[in-house]
Amino acid sequence: MASNRALLDPDENTEDEYISIFGRYFEHHLDQFESVMLEEDTRKYYSLIIDGLILLNLNVKVGHLLLARPEEMLPLAEKAAILIQITMLEKVRSCEDASLLGTNSPTDYTVKRNINIRVSEVPLTTEFCKPSITALRTEDVGQLIRIKGTVKRNINIRVSEVPLTTEFCKPSITALRTEDVGQLIRIKGTV
Repeated sequence: MASNRALLDPDENTEDEYISIFGRYFEHHLDQFESVMLEEDTRKYYSLIIDGLILLNLNVKVGHLLLARPEEMLPLAEKAAILIQITMLEKVRSCEDASLLGTNSPTDYTVKRNINIRVSEVPLTTEFCKPSITALRTEDVGQLIRIKGTVKRNINIRVSEVPLTTEFCKPSITALRTEDVGQLIRIKGTV
């Protein structure tokens, strides 16, 4: 359904409006944020889960944009996650009723800036769900896609270096290739 992507104009809303919509979604999942904020290591990366179906129910347009353009929308969701943590921290620090904090002190909570948003429950539509890897097409590049299937075998790919010399580059360069398939992966060295 490529026509859906044509209907979604990301310029209609500002980044702040998208961040606000993600913030409203995150307000229903504050338990995830509390457990992340209680972790001690502020340099570590933490994952938060967005349920694609729930987000689509909250806001169809933003849900579709997240799935169709994740490289643009996930950073906005991550900004919203940081803002929610800041809001929660302000509420915790201003909390006069210690029983609401349980056994935690307000100083136990810290804002984690290294947040990775993960999307679960991609809808089972033909646009975002493919029956197999062979069903993927070029128009699917850059989208979040759900693929069904069974892993039948697992092989180790061994990479070896092969020296190459062409008439255009007199010095020899080294190309990496897989031994199982024989494909060139990338070229390293100077030309």
